[in-house]
Amino acid sequence: MSNKVLLGLNKNSGMAGIIIASIFAVLAVAQILFWRMEASRINDYSQAVLARSVALLQQANDIANREAKMTHYSACGEADLNALRTLMWNYQLIKDVGRTSAHGILCSALWGHLPIAQPLTATESFVGRNGARWLLNLPLTDTINVSAWWRNDLLVIFSPFIFTRFEKDAATAHYSAIITNTQHDHRWFTLGPTQALLTEGNTTSHYAWYFITREQCNRQYDLCVIAGTHPYGLLQARWYTLALLIVLGLALGISVCAGLALYRRKKASLRTRLENALKNGEMRVVYQPIYEIETGRMKGMEALLRWYDNNGETISPDVFIPLAEKEGLMGKITEFVTTQAVSETAELLTRYDLTLSINISLTDLFSHHYLDFLTQLTQKIDLAPSRIMLEITERENATLAHMEAAILLFKRHGFLIALDDFGTGYSTISWLSRLPIDEVKVDKSITDAIGTPTLNKTLLVNLILMLKAMPQQIVFEGLEQRLQVDYLQDNFPGCYGQGWWFSRPVDCQALRLLLTMQAK
Repeated sequence: MSNKVLLGLNKNSGMAGIIIASIFAVLAVAQILFWRMEASRINDYSQAVLARSVALLQQANDIANREAKMTHYSACGEADLNALRTLMWNYQLIKDVGRTSAHGILCSALWGHLPIAQPLTATESFVGRNGARWLLNLPLTDTINVSAWWRNDLLVIFSPFIFTRFEKDAATAHYSAIITNTQHDHRWFTLGPTQALLTEGNTTSHYAWYFITREQCNRQYDLCVIAGTHPYGLLQARWYTLALLIVLGLALGISVCAGLALYRRKKASLRTRLENALKNGEMRVVYQPIYEIETGRMKGMEALLRWYDNNGETISPDVFIPLAEKEGLMGKITEFVTTQAVSETAELLTRYDLTLSINISLTDLFSHHYLDFLTQLTQKIDLAPSRIMLEITERENATLAHMEAAILLFKRHGFLIALDDFGTGYSTISWLSRLPIDEVKVDKSITDAIGTPTLNKTLLVNLILMLKAMPQQIVFEGLEQRLQVDYLQDNFPGCYGQGWWFSRPVDCQALRLLLTMQAK
C-alpha cells in the first residue's frame, strides 16, 4: 500500500513538473519567436520605406534633368504649362511641378498660372547634397501644406500619399520611421505612432526588449531610414493571450490538436455558409445604371452582389468579400455574378446598346480559367464580348507588366477593361499611361468634392482638363446631388455618371422597366 502511495506521489509530482516546465517553455518560445519575427518585419519595413524614399528622389532628379533638356517656352505660358503637365505624367510620386521666381511660386501644372505669386515660406528649408533645396511644410493654401524639392526655377511638389500604404496597412500601421540624411542633421519625413521614440543620434539605444529599431541607408542619395516598433509580445499581451498560452502549455499536443481541429471546423463552417448562400438563392445581383451626362440616357449598368441571409438580414459586401478572399472563394463569387448578370441582361444589352460592368479581382484577371469561362458563357448565349466591361482596381501586389499582359489577353478576346476608383491611389496616373484601359471610373471621393470647398476650384478645373485629354471613357461615381450633375453638364458633357441621383441599384425587373420608360 505504501509503495502505491509513493508511486502516486511521484507520479503527481512528475506531472506537476512537466506541466510547469511546459508552461514556461511555451511562454519562452512564444516570446522569442515573436521578437524575432517582429525584428525581421521591422527590417523589411525599413528597407521598403527607404526604397520608396529613394524612388522619390530619383523621380525628382529625373524630372529636373528632363526639364533642363526640353524646349523652353515663355515661363508659365500655356505652352510651358502643357510641357510641365506632360513632364509629370509618368511620375507616380510627384503631385505637381511648378515655376518659381524671387517672389515665390508663379504657376504649376495642376494649379495653372497663379494671379499672385505664392511665397516659398516653408517651416524648414535646407540644401541637399546635390544642390537642390528641400522645402518642408510649404503652405500652398490656408489648409494645404506640402513638401517640395526646388532647383533653379523648377519646383517639384511631392505627393501626400508617398507613405500612405505603410500607415494604412494593418501589418505596418504600428511601425514608425523617420527619414533623414546620412549625417542625421536634417529630418525629411516622419510616419507612425511611435516616431517620438526614434533618435537620429544612436539607433542602438533602443535595441532592447521593449523597443526594436533598424536603420537602412543609401549613400548615393544621402538618405537614411530609422524604423522602430514595440514588439508587443508577452510583456504587453492581453490576458486571454496569456491564458491561451498557458492552456497550450498544460496540454501541449492535445491542446494543439484541439485548437487546430476547432480552427478547421470554424473555417469550414464559414466557407460552407458562404457556399450555401450562393447555392440557396441568398445571393442576388442588382444593377446600378450608368448614364450619359449630356443626354441623360442609360449607356450601361454595373452588376453588384448582395447577400440576404435566411433571417432577412442584409450582409454588407464589406463583410463577405474579405471573407471570400480569405477563404479562396472569390473565383466562385465572380463566376456567380458573371453568370447571373450576363444571363439576366443579355437581351437588354443587345436591344438597348448597353454595356454590363462586372467587378473582378486581380486573381480573376490573371486566371486563364476565368477568361475561358467568360468566353464560353458569351458564346453560349450569343452575346458580343464588347458588351462586357471588366472593372479592376490598382493593387500593390501587381506589376504593370503583368497587368498589361493580362489585360491585352482579355482585349484580344473582345472584352473591355475599366480602371475603378481613380483618384484614390498614388499610382493611378502611371497605370493609365501604360495600360490599355477602355474606361476610367472616378472615385466618389472626387465626385463628393464638386460644389464644396474641399477641392479648390482651380485644381478641379485642371483635373477636368486632364480627364478630358484622356482617350478613355470617363465615368464619375457617386453622383448624389443636382449641382454635381449640373457642373459636369457644363464642364464635361462628354462624360458619364452613376449614383443615387440617377438611380439606386435595382433588380433586373426594375432595370427593364427603366429602359422601357426611356425608350418611350
